[in-house]
Amino acid sequence: MRAAAIISTLVVALSAPLVALAETPLAERLGEGSTLFWSSVYDGGADEGYSDKLLLKAGDAELYLTGELDEFATSDSFFMLYSGILYRSCAQDLPTEAEQEALAGLWPLSEGAEVRIESDGGATVTVGAPVEYFLMGKTRPAHVVDVKYDATTEEDNLDENLIILDEAKITAQVNWEDGAFDRLMLVTAQSGPQPFSPEAMELLDKCLPFVTGLADPQQE
Repeated sequence: MRAAAIISTLVVALSAPLVALAETPLAERLGEGSTLFWSSVYDGGADEGYSDKLLLKAGDAELYLTGELDEFATSDSFFMLYSGILYRSCAQDLPTEAEQEALAGLWPLSEGAEVRIESDGGATVTVGAPVEYFLMGKTRPAHVVDVKYDATTEEDNLDENLIILDEAKITAQVNWEDGAFDRLMLVTAQSGPQPFSPEAMELLDKCLPFVTGLADPQQE
């Protein structure tokens, strides 16, 4: 049911003139209330759609919800994205303030730039070559970024080969170490600050300070 609903939404959204989608800068479209629609290919060819909603943004840190806040939602359904590059589930340890600043310092992206992350088991983020990526009717400048995790028993910490769009600090494709990949298909226009229900607050886990630490969680 959820996959069918996502496909239906994509069909309607992509039926809009691609010229109009292409002419709106992604940096202006992406904001609180935006939904990112993805195509995920794994297990040798199975293709399934999913979506992430941007709930709250502060500087280069963004809080997302994958899917819907329903009975199946867990702390892993919520995640932080830092500088459009580093993903952390709300069940994981989040990067330190210094690490967040180091990630922000990678912008504008330049081949060869590198940041070391020690939190949550450790990882090295390296900016690779410039590339082009076609999204929503337009070929957009981007960079390859590799995230290599230190030796770990965590199954979720698979090394990531990313394509990061230069114009909006956004991940457009994730190529996983096991051969699976996720590809961004659509970014909807921002609709404004998103409310946090009591159910959501209970699931935020290690992301809770990000929300409560702002003077007004409904404002950027």
